[in-house]
Amino acid sequence: MENKSIEEIADLQKNFLSTKEVAAVLGISPLTFRRRVEEYAELFPIERVGKKYRIPKEPFIAYVRTGKAHKFKKGRGTRASCRSLCEENGDSGRD
Repeated sequence: MENKSIEEIADLQKNFLSTKEVAAVLGISPLTFRRRVEEYAELFPIERVGKKYRIPKEPFIAYVRTGKAHKFKKGRGTRASCRSLCEENGDSGRD
C-alpha cells in the first residue's frame, strides 16, 4: 500500500475516488476501509455501486483537511447523498 498525500488526490482529474485511493490517504488498507465503511459514511459520503464503493473527491478532501464530518443532504442512504452532491456540482457522477 502506497501512502498518498491529499495534494496528490486533489490533483486527480476525476470526481470520485476508489477505496484504494481513500485508504492510501487515510494510511489504512483498502480491506480495512471496506470493513469500516459504515463508520466512514458518517464522516463523508460513500456510494455503493454493485460490489464497489465510490467516494466523492471534494467532500473527502474537506474531511481530511478539516477533520470534521461533511454535512451532506439526507436521503435514501449514501447514494442519494452522492447523487445530490453531483447535481449541485453539475456532474453526472460518471467518470
